Amino acid sequence: EVQAKYYCLAAAAALLKYLEFLQNSVYVAKSLKVSFKGSEQTAMIDSASASNLELVVNNRNYRSDHTLFGVLNHTKTPGGARRLRSNILEPLVDVETINTRLDTIQELLEDEELFFGLKNAISHFLDIDQLLSVLVQIPKKETFQVAEAKITHIIQLKYTLDLVPRLRMLLKNRNTALLKAYSTTLEDNRFDMILEQIKTVINYDTTYLKDSFKMRTQKCYAVRPNINEFLRH
Repeated sequence: EVQAKYYCLAAAAALLKYLEFLQNSVYVAKSLKVSFKGSEQTAMIDSASASNLELVVNNRNYRSDHTLFGVLNHTKTPGGARRLRSNILEPLVDVETINTRLDTIQELLEDEELFFGLKNAISHFLDIDQLLSVLVQIPKKETFQVAEAKITHIIQLKYTLDLVPRLRMLLKNRNTALLKAYSTTLEDNRFDMILEQIKTVINYDTTYLKDSFKMRTQKCYAVRPNINEFLRH
């Protein structure tokens, strides 16, 4: 579908080349999928209307939360905030999708244990989009900073995968189509396979911490004993 859209491919290629120079890294082969998504299922809001309506930016103070986005933004993750912003600027017009989301909201309202359980579980997740992006990049030059960043990223990945079973349990045997789809995705055994592969090198109790000093300690003792003879010295 995308191959026939020359300008779409050209724009994607230009963006990837820009990121390559900006981040001084390249993406691993076959790690990215470029897909085309039309605007048939969303309403188009031009930049002038978005500005006049103060959908995401306050005209008097760009740092202010007094916008539609600021009022609605009770998301628990960076990815959720980005999705909300996108939905405000390109609101859905597809009735089936809207009803699917409303059904999900109804189930959450009727099941307090599910609602608060998901709220708590999701709040622990990191910025997964950003994490996946750095994991598929190959630095053009290996440095101490790059090596340390790799350790941080693998700890963050382990931390994220450790959260999956809790989310998987909460979404099991749900009624609405959207929650069922999420549950099916989380049942993929590759989550467990990747985590077990990480644990062959990284200590079981190693985890991500926001405190920079404690996180440095985690990185120092992250690798399991007898993995590499150079780490003994």
